[in-house]
Amino acid sequence: MVIKPLDNWVNYFSKLELCLSDISSWMSTNMLKLNQDKTELIILTQKHLKASVPNLQLKVGNNVISTVSCVKNLGVYFDQHLTMERQVSAIVKFGHFHISNIGRIRSFITKTACKTLVNSLVTSRLDYGNNLLNGINKTTMNRLQKVQNTAARLITRTRKHEHITPILADLHWLPVQYRPQYKILTYVYCALNGIGPCLHSRTSQFTSAKPISAFNLYKTTYRVKSEDEDVR
Repeated sequence: MVIKPLDNWVNYFSKLELCLSDISSWMSTNMLKLNQDKTELIILTQKHLKASVPNLQLKVGNNVISTVSCVKNLGVYFDQHLTMERQVSAIVKFGHFHISNIGRIRSFITKTACKTLVNSLVTSRLDYGNNLLNGINKTTMNRLQKVQNTAARLITRTRKHEHITPILADLHWLPVQYRPQYKILTYVYCALNGIGPCLHSRTSQFTSAKPISAFNLYKTTYRVKSEDEDVR
């Protein structure tokens, strides 16, 4: 739900409460349960508009839900300003924990075994949901890069003063800032070339009545079909 700073927040929250009430009733009718105890509410806003956001609550059934500054969905943390700093902090903490554990046994395992462990426990964490990290500020991204650098030095047993770029190239690792870009571009390529049918059906050629400098633009299409059809 998009609410402008000058809009009537109370009115929007009342509509949201009615919507959640209808969802709860529908779920009860279909022998499902809306887990109200685990329901969270977050208001996404820019930092300079934080003061204009009122402290409101939602009532869902017998539960009162207050706004929070950060929520977790499918293993990813979202803060109210979408800086993704909380998510990055979780990844950094998780990565250093496993790097430290692997470091304790590094002298007893081969380089191949160490690389397998790092890919399984550290790199997989760096890549999970990293599409959402594309475009975050450089300082935050550098925190993730340090985790990857440490992991690479652990595998190759190189010292801190040695340049990291050739080490990453030898491991065939893209730097952290390019990994989400690579993933997104792969999705785009699949969508434009019909490799991913579900993606291709959601895009169409963008046309404009006015001449524009950009060309070959595509736009996404969202249309709900009937129950017998697929959903675009």
